[in-house]
Amino acid sequence: MADVTVHLWSGRAWARPPGRPVIDTTTGAVLRDDRGRIRYASLLSWRSRDLNDRWSDAVVALVRAEHPGDLAEDVITNTATRSSERTAKHIDTLAGARL
Repeated sequence: MADVTVHLWSGRAWARPPGRPVIDTTTGAVLRDDRGRIRYASLLSWRSRDLNDRWSDAVVALVRAEHPGDLAEDVITNTATRSSERTAKHIDTLAGARL
């Protein structure tokens, strides 16, 4: 799975599956939320919130195991996104895991 992102906010880390910007069909412009941030639509979804949470926890655990300290509160102090390029090779291990 490419383009997985890992986020950190207020000491909590989570992973998100790939997404794409939402485009206005009449103008072709990228849509933004009330705060001016680009809106994204998920390209994948899980059949339950529990499955999503377990997948996210597994991805975060892999990142923490492979890159200790990268998700530390003192390293990332605001909303942060890490591209899956660093972690994509580790995601394959999830394929064999029973989620």
